[in-house]
Amino acid sequence: MMTPFGLIAPGWPDRVGNPNALTTGAGMAPSPFALSQLPVGSYLDYDSRINVTADGSNKVATWSDASGTWAFTASTTAEKPTLAADSWATGIPVLSFNGVDGGNILRGDEPHIDAYQSFLVARRSSADQNAVATNKTLYRTGRAADNLRIMTYMQRATSDTTQDHIYVLGPGGGSSPASGDGFGKGVKAIIGVRADGAANLAYVNSIASTAAPTGAVTEAGTYIGGDDSATSVRAKFDLARYLRVNAAMLPGGGEQVANYWLIEGALAWEYGLQGSLRADHLYKSHAPRATDYSGNNRLWIGWGNSLTYGLGGKMANAAAYNAAARGLTCENQGVSGETSDQIYARFQAATAAQLAKVTYLGDVWKNGGTDPDGQYEAMIVAVEAAHGMGAGNAHLVIVGDWIGFIAGSTEYSNPGRIAIDAKNAAIAAAHPNYYLDLFNLLVALGAPSGPYPDATAYAKGWVPDALRTGDTLHLNATGYIEAAKIVSAFIRAKTWDL
Repeated sequence: MMTPFGLIAPGWPDRVGNPNALTTGAGMAPSPFALSQLPVGSYLDYDSRINVTADGSNKVATWSDASGTWAFTASTTAEKPTLAADSWATGIPVLSFNGVDGGNILRGDEPHIDAYQSFLVARRSSADQNAVATNKTLYRTGRAADNLRIMTYMQRATSDTTQDHIYVLGPGGGSSPASGDGFGKGVKAIIGVRADGAANLAYVNSIASTAAPTGAVTEAGTYIGGDDSATSVRAKFDLARYLRVNAAMLPGGGEQVANYWLIEGALAWEYGLQGSLRADHLYKSHAPRATDYSGNNRLWIGWGNSLTYGLGGKMANAAAYNAAARGLTCENQGVSGETSDQIYARFQAATAAQLAKVTYLGDVWKNGGTDPDGQYEAMIVAVEAAHGMGAGNAHLVIVGDWIGFIAGSTEYSNPGRIAIDAKNAAIAAAHPNYYLDLFNLLVALGAPSGPYPDATAYAKGWVPDALRTGDTLHLNATGYIEAAKIVSAFIRAKTWDL
């Protein structure tokens, strides 16, 4: 009998991907990631190997989550899917949904949540879908706040010539449904859907759809295999696992994506689908380890005032990470309007867990307070001590004094600019492994060949106008996105996110 991911039994077959194949140190295997590491109550796990009640004809009447608290049920014989032993692999049965008009559907009693991340380990039937209706529902649920419908579905064979699309509607059935490729006839896949702000994203083996917006349709329950009110939209597929995670209860909250990739990777390795993950997936080459969740290596914290606050809001989903199926779990300790003394006072009260994170020291220089030079060095020393890697080797990003650089008056010839440049050069020389010349990298975006060409700003050494607000001090939303890309790329280049 094979075991759920994270509970690796001796001799677990390599044919479905054995995380123990990855070793560390003197041949010692790292501890694999386990669902039990997630906070109690943060997930519901429905596994075809356990808690399935079927009759003598293998018709499924109930399917309970691992805790036995919540369950899916089928009311009539026609609605009951079939439990097919060893259908996915030896020891892994599936619940097989026939997709006929008025056919198999399971109704769940689990409560709705808002920061949802749902995973279906599914195999599409090798036969055409029922042609009675265009859309064939795989999964439907709703949001807790407003019960707006969340849905992923297929289109029937005769109206979807590519035969490989999963569609997702935004909460409430928002228009412009987005599609994810890769779910052709007979294909095994991890079908995912997660909240993305006010929209939905769907995934097929880690390939994301575009975001689908909100609508107005509500949904009271949760359904697998069809629509409770329209019997013609039942889907023809096999299901080995359904997992729903409340991302709001995980480190970083509902906006971060790192744990989505972690859970998706764990499912892929358990069910032999790691080869189908996108080439740049963080867990393409090895199964997730316990430290991938519990360690601080992908946890980010930024200290500063309003400039860090604006940056921190963009870090979690910086394009440099999403493009490679990675995500930082971010804690934003930027507080608008604070002086350097106030920032330092908060830093001194930081917990050990906060100090252990990948750390960004932003606008912590003089801003209405006393000269912070001594404080700045003290912050660096504190982070180094918390990381335990020795001087110069912590996971730390420092950007020097760049607050005044955004203002239009700080051109290259300005005496204040010359003094700040000299100070930053000294900081870079003292801390070469940590220093990121963020301001000048932003200035470079205004080069004639850059994405925001601005001849005047580039010649004078300013950040392009397109990236600044009207107050000449703060970046605008686009500017913070570009800054987040630069910072996240710096962290990734150091491999501090692994």
